[in-house]
Amino acid sequence: CAATDTSQPRPDPQASGKPGRVVLVSLDGLSATRHRENLRQGVYTDPEGLSAFEANGYVVESAIPVNPALTSVSHASMATGAFPAVTGIVANRFHLPGTPIVQGVSGFDAPLGAEPLWQTFRRQGRRVGVLTFPACDATSPSRTADFGMLYVNTPSARAAIVTLAASQFVAVTGQPSQFTHSSS
Repeated sequence: CAATDTSQPRPDPQASGKPGRVVLVSLDGLSATRHRENLRQGVYTDPEGLSAFEANGYVVESAIPVNPALTSVSHASMATGAFPAVTGIVANRFHLPGTPIVQGVSGFDAPLGAEPLWQTFRRQGRRVGVLTFPACDATSPSRTADFGMLYVNTPSARAAIVTLAASQFVAVTGQPSQFTHSSS
């Protein structure tokens, strides 16, 4: 998916000497068309919520989904820029060639056949944070970011609205296998 906004020139991060930041947000099942319709109808009432994407950021104008357009398949392709034939993620649940016919694999857990964004950025000396993105679950080096919150395909708690204050967050340092917490 590529975000486009031709209304204002994009700043060149190299010109300022500051590293650029990339934020990729996936709202599974929310198409750009539906998002724009919701905006037009005033469905979003919180100016700091979904309407802020349109007002302050870049929003995908259109995207051609991979086929099949399933969660694990789509997110593997978004993370790698590769089609399912390359990523190897062809369904949410599928049979891997060469394994017993009754043995299936989850598209959320299967190895990626292409390098994901977080690995590419890390190879370029960048730090990458990922918050609950399918294909980034710390089960292997290629499925691990520098920091963030792991994606798990099963609910860890009952749904609820939770409000967190900045003081409740802590910095995390170290390798994924040896995280330590500090209050700064």
